[in-house]
Amino acid sequence: TKTFDVTVLAETAEAFLNRIGTSIIIDSSDSIVTDFELPSTAQGATITWVSSNEDMVEISAAVNEDGLYEVTVTRPKAEDGGVNTSVTLTATLAIGEVSVTVDKSVRIIAEPLAKVYESFETLHNTAIINEYVDLTGVVYAKFKLGYFMTDGDGHYIAIYTTESNASEVAVGDEVRIKGKYAVYNTLYQISSLTFQEVLSSDNDLNVTPVVCEDATDLLDVDSSDRLIHGQIYTITVTPQLRGSYNNVYLFAGETQVATVYYNASAASIDALEEVVGKVVTIDVVY
Repeated sequence: TKTFDVTVLAETAEAFLNRIGTSIIIDSSDSIVTDFELPSTAQGATITWVSSNEDMVEISAAVNEDGLYEVTVTRPKAEDGGVNTSVTLTATLAIGEVSVTVDKSVRIIAEPLAKVYESFETLHNTAIINEYVDLTGVVYAKFKLGYFMTDGDGHYIAIYTTESNASEVAVGDEVRIKGKYAVYNTLYQISSLTFQEVLSSDNDLNVTPVVCEDATDLLDVDSSDRLIHGQIYTITVTPQLRGSYNNVYLFAGETQVATVYYNASAASIDALEEVVGKVVTIDVVY
């Protein structure tokens, strides 16, 4: 048996901070198309960030409730001649009086050219799933994570987006959007919005509800018809709360004719809950 004495060299603060900086990974850094987040701390070190192009990659001044910096990405627009662009994010890592800087590169992917549709009927009849589209319409109904628009010619489209985007538009607003033509279950919609602009407000809605003398007529609606979705129906029903989450269901007698989407307007759901068990006449967006 022989004993060896060894000396373990202490890691310098600079080396430690550089190692932390090197270990920071930004997901999909070579193909950024959406907003993302950056850490403010790691292994006892504090981290601050600076963007080399704040017009394209803007970092929040303060951290969110999760201790992360929120990064807002503005993609170059192909119609403006924009191309994929690399942006340098400089992280300053500090422990006590010692600090180091580490650069991280992200590549912002330019938006593709969007196909302009002036008619929602043409959109539904010819657009393919995931096609990038540009359209303008008037908002006539809202829900928590989006809204419905009409082109004024009796055709409609659902817009599925973020709660923040949805809060920025009001019923009666004329809105231009860009996003992907998509489908969720049987609802054809525009999702993954990259652009939203309110052009004007207080416009006429030009939406006429279809009156159902018998609410069970909703069960005969052909949900595979893309042009049906977004239509407003006037029905007489009895709201009921069912299931462990007390979801709202609409009944005509003993027949369930509809389920109210849990992301529907909170005020509308509250109003329905106040009349549970009563016969009421309401407007619903199919």
